[in-house]
Amino acid sequence: YFPGDRDFFFQLFDIGKDFNILDFTFETLKNGRFGTSFSPLYLNNFMFEVIGQKQVKKILITEAEKILPDLKNIIEKYKNQEITLTTENFLMNEIFKTAFVDYKNVKALYVSIYKKFLMDNKFDYIFSIPAISSIPSVGAYCIRLSLSSP
Repeated sequence: YFPGDRDFFFQLFDIGKDFNILDFTFETLKNGRFGTSFSPLYLNNFMFEVIGQKQVKKILITEAEKILPDLKNIIEKYKNQEITLTTENFLMNEIFKTAFVDYKNVKALYVSIYKKFLMDNKFDYIFSIPAISSIPSVGAYCIRLSLSSP
């Protein structure tokens, strides 16, 4: 039972049936003021060519939102490998879990690589584009920083 305009509902349903959550998220982030930076496609292509040249079984992609424009293609290309995506953004993690629900080789984790976390898996390949010149809080990092002059 739909108490509203049935024809309008079916029009909306028809428009949304091909909805791509990753494309929508990318368009939202690239045009927004969220401060999200994306890895250039040529860097993604180079890094993932390396995977094709090696015997890689387990892949870790940290802060996977940084390769969002190319993420689906990468997942499709390497569907025989076990892929773990990390993000420190809860909503992005939910988007990854929704987008890749049908991919048994993909796991999304809500963790920050800048804090201590335990991970049981070992990986053959780690693709990471770290945050540069951005320190949200000194205590959040598991590395030692010296903020005073020598």
